[in-house]
Amino acid sequence: MRVFIFSYNRGAYLRNAVESVRRHMPFAQVTVMDDRSDDPDTRAVLAALPVEVLTAPAPGAEHAVTGGLHGGMNRALDLAEAEGQTVVLMLQDDMMLVRDVARAELDAAVAQFDRADASFVLGVTFAKTRRGARDIGLVLDGGVYRRPEAAAVSGAHCAYGDTGLFHIPRLRATLGRLEQGEKENEARARALGLRMGSLVFPFAHWLPFPVSWRGRKRVWRLRLLDLVCGAGVHVIAPLQGERLRRFLDRDPGDLPFAEDWLTAPTAPQALYWSLRGGAQNGLARGGWRSTLARRLR
Repeated sequence: MRVFIFSYNRGAYLRNAVESVRRHMPFAQVTVMDDRSDDPDTRAVLAALPVEVLTAPAPGAEHAVTGGLHGGMNRALDLAEAEGQTVVLMLQDDMMLVRDVARAELDAAVAQFDRADASFVLGVTFAKTRRGARDIGLVLDGGVYRRPEAAAVSGAHCAYGDTGLFHIPRLRATLGRLEQGEKENEARARALGLRMGSLVFPFAHWLPFPVSWRGRKRVWRLRLLDLVCGAGVHVIAPLQGERLRRFLDRDPGDLPFAEDWLTAPTAPQALYWSLRGGAQNGLARGGWRSTLARRLR
């Protein structure tokens, strides 16, 4: 399995992401796609990583900008396609694998792409609690979670995500290439009637209560919110032993919410896990932090 991790100026997150893949999927070929990080700590991490690191092209006559996340994703897809790869795993630097993954499990997941109505991407993360709400409209459908047809027709269906297992031939046959924006890719996939699926037994997730960025800047509001809301690199403990057994033996109809199965020992106490940073961290903490977040966002 080819695994691409996309990164920019988040060295501590990136180190953890790489280590998690090497620990839980040791057979994988890992490549870091760095968008020209200029933070000294991150550059030191990049230089020390025991995996392949590819740096985005410098801005110039041919490239007005480095390309950002979607530019890096397109480059990764081109590289994998040239190697004859069919399916690749795409992760971001603030994510990690949270349990061991066997080759046979990946083969079973890849087989889901044989469905005619499937999207070109299959989600591998746990279900998100959205501001405390758990009615997210997913149903079990042929071995994966999907949104029902009614949700897809109404426009409430998310057909695309920037992370997960990507089927390259199907992407080429539908979107061709990725646009520079998650919403743009989602809209195109929805217009084509593609239905994104999510694994019943996910193996990756985002670290909770991340440090915040606006674009590529750390503005003072975000720095203040990070300080009072306990943002940081809150590593998720591996899902293993009896807890893992219960997770794999559970009723597939029970959606796997991250807060129910995963623990991040250093993460702050909160109403639910925040995964986007900034004001979301404050809202998840509740109380006066929530009030402050509403005023500063």
